[in-house]
Amino acid sequence: MDIRVENLFKEYDSREVLSDINLEIKRGEFVAVMGPSGSGKSTLLYNIGLLEPVTRGRILFDGQNAARLGDKEQSKIRLSKIGFIFQFYNLMPELNVKENILLPYWIGGKFENNKEKIDALLTELGIVEKKNEKINKLSGGERQRVAIARALFNESEVILADEPTGNLDSKSAFEIMEILKKLNTDKGKTIVLVTHDARMAAYAGRIVNLADGKIV
Repeated sequence: MDIRVENLFKEYDSREVLSDINLEIKRGEFVAVMGPSGSGKSTLLYNIGLLEPVTRGRILFDGQNAARLGDKEQSKIRLSKIGFIFQFYNLMPELNVKENILLPYWIGGKFENNKEKIDALLTELGIVEKKNEKINKLSGGERQRVAIARALFNESEVILADEPTGNLDSKSAFEIMEILKKLNTDKGKTIVLVTHDARMAAYAGRIVNLADGKIV
């Protein structure tokens, strides 16, 4: 899925957070978005992922302006085309690994038997033996692998990762980046990574720098 951001503005309480952003991300690209704290990196990612409404501008997925679709249509795009990975995992500690992967799809009304699919994903990510463990028994690196499995479960074309290594030790961080790189090179996933760490950004094929809500 090709992504184009055109003349994007985002305001919070009349304060401009993003200003006239124009960005094109081709299908299969790995793009890192860097910038200091408060530069608008995460806001841009959430706008692209249709998690927050834009103030003005367009977000085109294969030519369709998704920013102007209704909530129901945007939800369908998020469930079918976009996978999200967050710094603090956004997992439910009272659920086990398998249940956390399935939760977004249960919410979307999908209850088909997918044991084999989950096992294959967790095997690929090296944590299949943890599938029945509660989240609070996992390490940070294992939790992020669960988050990646959740992002991949819908066979999403695009993965949006917001500081996915920011809460990990260096060893786990590089392991997670190797997984993302492999998803990009071997499976053609489009990846947009927000990071403040130049070592993580180096895994991307292109780096976009933000400062004060603008691409510089």
